Amino acid sequence: MHIQRKEESDLKKIKLNCAVLCEGKYDKIKLSSVLDAQIFTTDGFSVFNNSQKKAMLRKLCEARGLVIITDSDRAGGFIRSKLKGMLPAGKVKNIYIPQIRGKEKRKTQYSKDGFLGVEGMSPDTLREVFARAGLTEDPDGKSAVPVTKAQLYSLGLSGQNDSAEKREKILKKLELPCDLTANAMLSAFEMLGVEYADLCKLCEQTFAEDTAGGVLPDAEFFDFFPEDVLKILEILIKSGYSAHFVGGCVRDYLMGIAPHDFDITTNASSDEIISAADSCGAQATLVGGSCGTVLLKYGECEAEITPYRAEGAYNDHRHPSEVVFVKDIKEDLSRRDFTVNALALTFDGKNIFLTDNFDGLSDISNHVIKCVGHPDTRFYEDALRILRALRFAVRLGFDISPETAASITKNAHLLSHISAERKSEELRKILVCARVFGVLREFPEVFSEIVGNFSGNGIDAVPPVFTCRMFYLLRFFRAEDIKKLLCEMKLSGAEQKDILQFKDIFDTLEGAEDIQREKGIELIAKYGEFFEKYLEIFGKSALFEDIFANPEIPKSIKQLDISGNDLAALGLCGKDIGNTLDALLIDALSGRTENKKSELLKAVCVGR
Repeated sequence: MHIQRKEESDLKKIKLNCAVLCEGKYDKIKLSSVLDAQIFTTDGFSVFNNSQKKAMLRKLCEARGLVIITDSDRAGGFIRSKLKGMLPAGKVKNIYIPQIRGKEKRKTQYSKDGFLGVEGMSPDTLREVFARAGLTEDPDGKSAVPVTKAQLYSLGLSGQNDSAEKREKILKKLELPCDLTANAMLSAFEMLGVEYADLCKLCEQTFAEDTAGGVLPDAEFFDFFPEDVLKILEILIKSGYSAHFVGGCVRDYLMGIAPHDFDITTNASSDEIISAADSCGAQATLVGGSCGTVLLKYGECEAEITPYRAEGAYNDHRHPSEVVFVKDIKEDLSRRDFTVNALALTFDGKNIFLTDNFDGLSDISNHVIKCVGHPDTRFYEDALRILRALRFAVRLGFDISPETAASITKNAHLLSHISAERKSEELRKILVCARVFGVLREFPEVFSEIVGNFSGNGIDAVPPVFTCRMFYLLRFFRAEDIKKLLCEMKLSGAEQKDILQFKDIFDTLEGAEDIQREKGIELIAKYGEFFEKYLEIFGKSALFEDIFANPEIPKSIKQLDISGNDLAALGLCGKDIGNTLDALLIDALSGRTENKKSELLKAVCVGR
């Protein structure tokens, strides 16, 4: 089928070694669907008032070269002009988008110049733009593996009392702005292609490595862990208990990733947690049943606090038969799924202390997902961990260790014991990550346990929206089978509707080498802007552009300059009114009848 060939060939991303500069985040999102490259933004004109960003641009331009692509309007021309005097000559390549009249979908009105910007260009148009500029493929264009926050921590560049001083020395050696924070430093390394091995050598040459366990936190510790969350930890510590941040928030802190939530573990019992909270005026509620988890709210923040625990045998490949509370943090960490999640961090008001009994810090540094203990045991206990492993891999950009990967393939059948609803929750989190085809290709047995035999080739070119990618996986299934599966997965009615409408459009177009004009007009009449959305997502956005870009052409019956009451006045009734409106919409879309009441009424009278 024509659409399938398009997906498999034309939608392959262009890999570039040079960096690409555009104006804003929506431009970056659109370019990311076409390019495999480092893309960053000027954020409008603000770049010109940011000395650090200007210095970074110059450094980046010298190191890798820079492609500039802006909107084809006055603002875009002004940005190019200003950048010309700021960047080294001979290192910049300007490319230009065509002037196409239209309006971006997210905007309520046309731009001052009336032309589409970068975000409004179709993927095919952008490919042509880069091809004309000679930027079709750079075989050596490999993205560097980003340095992580954990690696900065291990080298003393983050989380220690002298980290700012050490960062300044390293940044000076690299001829970068010397006052970058740890997070800004990570961004600079990613853009410049600095890898961990290079950074290690540079640190060894510059200063002796110091990785002491208890160290003064730098300012970013307090940026990551809000004051009220630290207060929750202190409530337990000041009440005489040990308490640690644990799991994902520790991993994300070490990687410099924005936190989603904060989990705490402690040697206090549930009753003792609630008592400690009450004594400090905090609100505490038991929410974890047999696990003893307490939700504690203080100020603007909340955290789930769970007593240290060990678990008995698992009888259903999901839940432990019993929970035993323990007093040792190592026992608690030993029951966790992956080493990168088996990390605990505590703070005594002055120093931070990291507990890492399973080399989780090393695995974060090496970008590896590895089970705590033997992976067969972990997956036999809780089969949902199979999907969690894949989710962490695609979300964090990590590899799965060979032993863990082999166990995932071996134990994929255990997912049959997990409810469709729980599997769909994990699948949703996987599909909204930027690049998922790697794990789809490596672990087809896992995804076949969820959606049967599927086709995932080319999925990375589909926007990371759950309904779009879910349809893409199921597009060759029968509609009735898709509907049954979506019901079992308990997707919302709106999500099911979108996926089934995508399927209906796909089936209508299947087998056609080219989309015939009349068939497309029928789809516009049936689905309106939803059909335009399908065309944009799945590679046909240039088709029917004359219709969608023209506000005078109706896309739905509501936009016709005639109503059912007008037809009733002519003597029509019941289904005849609906059928006539449908026919008038198709006539207006095809240009046979102008969307004016007098012309539409004339067409009705002629037809009768």
